[in-house]
Amino acid sequence: MKHIFVITLFILSLTITSANAEATEDEDLNLSEQKQYGFALSLFNDGEYYRAITEWKRFIYYFPESNLIDDAHLYIAKSYLKGEKYEDAIEKFMEFRESFPDSELIPESLYLRGAAHLKKEEYHWAREFFRAVKDKYPESIWADMAIIMNGWSYAKEGDFQEAVKAIKPKNILDKHLSLEAEALSNEIKKSEALPKKSPQTAGLLAAILPGSGHFYVGRYRDGTVAFLLNAAFIWGAISSFQQDNYAVGGILTFFEVGWYTGNIYSAVGAAHKYNRWEENRFRDDIEKKFKPFLSHGWEIPIVSVSFSF
Repeated sequence: MKHIFVITLFILSLTITSANAEATEDEDLNLSEQKQYGFALSLFNDGEYYRAITEWKRFIYYFPESNLIDDAHLYIAKSYLKGEKYEDAIEKFMEFRESFPDSELIPESLYLRGAAHLKKEEYHWAREFFRAVKDKYPESIWADMAIIMNGWSYAKEGDFQEAVKAIKPKNILDKHLSLEAEALSNEIKKSEALPKKSPQTAGLLAAILPGSGHFYVGRYRDGTVAFLLNAAFIWGAISSFQQDNYAVGGILTFFEVGWYTGNIYSAVGAAHKYNRWEENRFRDDIEKKFKPFLSHGWEIPIVSVSFSF
């Protein structure tokens, strides 16, 4: 009887030890999952995007059943986007949407895919995704951001009037973003006062007096060169004809036609360049004023989730 009691006590001890070991093992597994996620996130926040991608992949491999598995996949796409690998980012956003169609992170993924296309200056595609967020997830903060960026995509193309129409502060639910949108819209409206040069006027002036079209747009050196070259060839051609040197006069006239025509086209092009320069300067000033939404490096407002069990 004594032996039976000892054996029973021994078996009970082993059972308790095994249960404690399993509990400790589960606790260690959870702690490892937490550490792995935290490490990957810290790399991302520190701007080490490619190292972060490796750690997110490690997280996915070791913890495929984690409730944050979709978040880890999305962070890989975000890392490519922040690392300016836009093609890779677009591919990963597309894969995310296919793999996690019911994820609550879909609005964010759609918005950020639009951001990637905007960075690539693929404005039509950018607007497709911004509108998708706005139409399918109107209650999301990403829908509010999409309204702003949809309008800004028009401004990036130089269509400031359409940009103002697209940015509708009253449709933005977040009060802070609504105020930002209103301020941005008012700033874009100032494009109407941008100093511009008429390409038609520049061409007409150049046709009347070579070089004057360039002077009109502030290209004084080019205007001086155009005037002197055309004057020299015209004078040379006239002198040749007056001296009955028709062959030389014909050659000079032939080249003068080219210089004269080129002077007109150059003046028209200079006017277009002047207008583009003014538009670019105007956009750059807005981007600086409205950081982080529209800065030159465009800080994407990425939302991080906290890790909890």
